[in-house]
Amino acid sequence: MKLGKRLRAAAALLLSAVMLLWTGLPVTAAYENTHNNTGKPSQDILAAAESQLGYTTPADGAKYNHWYGAVNGNYTYSWCQTFLSWCAEQAEIGTDVIPKETSVSAAWGFFQADKRFLKSQSQGGSDMPRAGDIAFYSETGDAAALTHVGLVTGAENGTLYTIEGNVSNQVMRCERQLDSVQIIGYGCPLYADLENRIVPELPVMTVTPGMTNLATSISWTASAHAQKYLLVIWDADGNEVVREETTGVRFQKLLPDGDYTAQLTAENSGTTVTTEKQAFTVTENHNPLPFSAVVNAGTDEEPSTVSWTESVGALSYRVCFLNADTGQVAETLETDNTVRTCEKQLEPGNYTVQVTACSGSYETASPVLSFTVKYRRPVTAPVLEVNGGTYNTPTTITWDDGERAVGYRIRIIREEFCYEFSHLVCPPVGVDSSLDLVYQNDITIVEEDMGMQHSWSGVLTEGFYWVYVTAYNAAGDTALAYHTLNVRVPLEGDLDDDGKVTQQDAALLEQYLLGDLAFSRYGMTLRADMDGDGRVNGFDLALLRQKIV
Repeated sequence: MKLGKRLRAAAALLLSAVMLLWTGLPVTAAYENTHNNTGKPSQDILAAAESQLGYTTPADGAKYNHWYGAVNGNYTYSWCQTFLSWCAEQAEIGTDVIPKETSVSAAWGFFQADKRFLKSQSQGGSDMPRAGDIAFYSETGDAAALTHVGLVTGAENGTLYTIEGNVSNQVMRCERQLDSVQIIGYGCPLYADLENRIVPELPVMTVTPGMTNLATSISWTASAHAQKYLLVIWDADGNEVVREETTGVRFQKLLPDGDYTAQLTAENSGTTVTTEKQAFTVTENHNPLPFSAVVNAGTDEEPSTVSWTESVGALSYRVCFLNADTGQVAETLETDNTVRTCEKQLEPGNYTVQVTACSGSYETASPVLSFTVKYRRPVTAPVLEVNGGTYNTPTTITWDDGERAVGYRIRIIREEFCYEFSHLVCPPVGVDSSLDLVYQNDITIVEEDMGMQHSWSGVLTEGFYWVYVTAYNAAGDTALAYHTLNVRVPLEGDLDDDGKVTQQDAALLEQYLLGDLAFSRYGMTLRADMDGDGRVNGFDLALLRQKIV
């Protein structure tokens, strides 16, 4: 019985299909575009979208993705934008009007670049969308993070009506409030059957009149929604002397002297706005045009180089170098109008240079350029000669010329060694073999700028010294020479400095070793070091007593 019902149902379906064929009605698969285009693309794209209402995505991806092609090897990507691209093709709308894209951001970029995008109310716009516009959405309200797109079917009473793909995996009708923060704006395709609704903003034009040797400059503010600009200039007789179509916002041209009028038009696909005409006058001027110059400072072994751009109208150029420290002219050079550079070898020092463009008695000068010529190589170190004196006779230090030196500095450091007694305070530097702490203290005895002098003389107390002589040149480069120096002890063991060794000296040393006496100056420890081992102890006291005997 059940089988009979199924057979009868199948037969009824077959009969219905035969009747449809017999009556001449079309037979189509589900969700195909059954609309016949009318030649009105703004209406045809809506009809194509309506034919898809109720379509649901199968597991292998939306049919619109299969129509477009695989992305990263599959067809299961988001399809709200490919749905719109498919509808545009069904309505025979070219990709120069609605792009064929899978990416919402790419489609938004197309309308932005074509100056055919209007902001929504939440983004500060005031234009009402119309049927056929394309709405762009962001879940977060961020224009830089677009997430969805839909085809506008109408807007009224504060509500936006759309048909959108990939909404719960379907093609559906949707509604949103026009002031919703999720609506970022609207792409406005230039449909052939609709007037262009986008009117450029009126630009503000500024004319800077030139001279016969200086270009007239005309600039204007960028006009919102302007795809291009047309600048027209007429002379005093009404003749058109300039007709310039551009996408930029600046124009420059040399014009003969006389009176002129300029006017600017901003355009968006045939819709235009035009500024008021502005009159201006170009005056005659025989001075060469302004130009720029640069300088490469050079060194004592490489010439300084000055180069400059062309000065229109110049017949020759004059280059003047000045010594910035003395104000004296270092060099003046003349060139013809074909030369754009010159060289001059200068001594190290501070200079200025200026280039002047000449046309008979008419002149135009470049800005003054300051520069410093330095030494290419560092100054060489001098050779030192040291003649050590004693505690009461001078020590003499001399040195020869350091090549390229303009001055010298001398520094003399005494190197002191001592041991840990209660009356001695020195920075520790190590431990000697007997585990007593060894101390060293470096003291700067002399530090002088000698200018161009080549010698120093002075009395130094006995001890071990390091002598450093630094040569420097005008550029601040330095080179260092150093030497060691020993100032001799007058008499070993003569601690009371009376010129002889006596029991009084032994008594002073004994008090020192017991910690009851501090030596008055550094040289005393050298005199007390009888065995020359760099330390003062009981062995030195024994040697001193032996020497006295």
